[in-house]
Amino acid sequence: INTMSITQELHRILDNIEETRKNAPLAAPAVRLVGVSKGQPEARIREAIAAGLRDFGENRVQEAEAKWPALK
Repeated sequence: INTMSITQELHRILDNIEETRKNAPLAAPAVRLVGVSKGQPEARIREAIAAGLRDFGENRVQEAEAKWPALK
């Protein structure tokens, strides 16, 4: 069971990405993290947005159309 908040987990992941990017032989100038909001309730998506995540992916247009207007 993961006891980290979305904010804590996001910062952990972003720190890991940055460390990996810096240590790579051919480091990328920038990396974008895309959160998967598929199947996630609005409250969790709002928490991720509040934590600073701005890019999200959905694989079903119908699901995106149903939830994203309220989240913009």
